[in-house]
Amino acid sequence: AEDNHLNQVLAVRIVEKYGHKVTLANNGQETLQMLKDGDFDLVLMDVQMPIMNGLEATKIIRSGSNIKNPRIPIIAMTANAMEGDRETCLASGMDDYISKPIKVAELLAILKKYSSDKEGETLKTLKKEQITKIKAIEVLGIDENLYRTICDWYLQQAPNIMTSILHATQNKDHETVRNKARALKSMSNTVGAIWVQGVATSVEEAARGNNLEILEGLITRLKDEFDATCKEIRRFVH
Repeated sequence: AEDNHLNQVLAVRIVEKYGHKVTLANNGQETLQMLKDGDFDLVLMDVQMPIMNGLEATKIIRSGSNIKNPRIPIIAMTANAMEGDRETCLASGMDDYISKPIKVAELLAILKKYSSDKEGETLKTLKKEQITKIKAIEVLGIDENLYRTICDWYLQQAPNIMTSILHATQNKDHETVRNKARALKSMSNTVGAIWVQGVATSVEEAARGNNLEILEGLITRLKDEFDATCKEIRRFVH
């Protein structure tokens, strides 16, 4: 259950690579609908989703209301790796917790822990070149083809988010700036673009506090870092 397409691609490819079948849900309501009649072994539940978030969906699942298996293992997935988050997730009825961006070793450990197949596969570490403007890949263990797929999705989706940030800044729509900066931060973290991720974090914080004095300069810096990073990703992918 995940609403960010880039995170969906990464999670699905990792899980399928190690022999598991995946069904996608884009929000909590879709998850509940699938669990009414479907046979599933585990739910990877994003905490922040539109329509119905992961905490709300988990509470309904645990209530047993029209759910085939109300005790199905539910694993929280969230980018808000802050103190107390784990306790909040467990209090809602979730069984475990992993943070985003997804790390292969952590996800595989969860799958092994809650899977009926305890054998699993040995994690292979990918050795790859350092890319200018992009740190060594956080999700070591994926193959290069998968990383190229993730980068392709980033190049398709991230420019639209950057454009939305620029338009919202011109319109002084700081709530949209904050939300879009958070989305860009998450996507950039997934591909390892820490320069963009870092500036996007600062933009999100400035927009949240309506700090107009520094927001304009941060937006300019974000655009510069984003353009440079996309250029380097294209060089790697193509």
